[in-house]
Parts: sequence; structure tokens; C-alpha cells
Amino acid sequence: MSLVPTPGFPQYYTLPLVCIPLLIALLYADLGEEEQLNSNPALIAASAVILIVAAPQLGQSLPHLVSTKSWASEKSHRAGMAIAREIAAADVTGKVATLLPIYPIEGGLEVYPELATGQFAYRTAEYTDPALRRFYRTTSPAEIAQLFGNDRPAAILVGFEPKLEQPLVTFAEANGYRKVDSLDIKDRYGTAVLYIRPADAIGN
Repeated sequence: MSLVPTPGFPQYYTLPLVCIPLLIALLYADLGEEEQLNSNPALIAASAVILIVAAPQLGQSLPHLVSTKSWASEKSHRAGMAIAREIAAADVTGKVATLLPIYPIEGGLEVYPELATGQFAYRTAEYTDPALRRFYRTTSPAEIAQLFGNDRPAAILVGFEPKLEQPLVTFAEANGYRKVDSLDIKDRYGTAVLYIRPADAIGN
């Protein structure tokens, strides 16, 4: 449990909590035949209680089994394809800079290796000891302009972590990127805003 981050979301607790039934199963397998028979009623009753308590939560997800449109994976893929269409229509090529790389990846687009972990390595890079950091390929808010100066992005996707994304927005606005805020891409973190590089910025 000490490895679970704070603040957390419900899915963060899946890994530590799943250890409980696994531990019970291992202990059960180690019992003798008579001990297993004696413990069966308690295990069956506990399982029934768990199912009854969880039924309301499980019931909320049943409608999603009928249609995959509401699945997070499907939403991410549709969002990625929408971004890819916008970039293709603008006739530019190159990487997409974002702290939420799952979207461009789902659209078959290339992302910066330095931002591939999203906000995690990015927000700690400047505090990481140089001797340790040399083992990682990352960047920091202070180094964004340098990174993009050597390899200008085709598009910049923001709207999810305003404070951390500010250097990306500053670069986009300073270099004439066209703002596309009509994308219907929303998640728990925010609403997507796409900046697309001018078609003639670097010969594209």
C-alpha cells in the first residue's frame, strides 16, 4: 500500500487489493483436506457478501458491455484518429508534443521520446541528480524550447495539465501555431486543445 500514490484514483488500488484474494487462495491450498472442507462454508459466505456489496457497482458497468463506444480504449482511439486527421489536413509532418501521449499514439502519430512518460519524468527532471538523469531520455519545462528548437513539432496537444503545459503553449503561440479548440476530446483531466504548425514553418 505504501506504493500507492496520493492523491489517488480507484484503479490505483487494484494491484494491492488483488493480493488479498490471491493470499487467501494460497493459504487455502496449503490446508489439509479436512481443513479445506471446514473452511468452505466461511469462504462461500464471504464470497456471497462480496458479490452482494459489489453488485451496485458492477451493475453500472453492464450497459457498457453492449456497446464499446463508451470504453476508454475506444474513446482514446477515436481521439487519436481525430488529431491525425487535423494534422493531415494541415499538410504538416513530424512529432506531436504532449503530456498525454496516448492520444497521438492511438492515431498512429509519432511522439517525443522525452515526453513518452507524460508528465511523470517531465515534472521531476530538473530535480533529478545529473548522475541519475543521464540514464533517462527526458526533458523539463525549462528545456522545452531547446528540445523543440532542434526538432520542431508538427502539433502540440495541451489542455490537461495547464501549469506543466505552459512552456508548450508559450512555444506554440510564439511560433505561429494555429490553435484548434474544436476537438471533442475530453477526459477527467480536461479538454484537448491542439496547436498545429504552419505548413511552411520548416518546409512542410
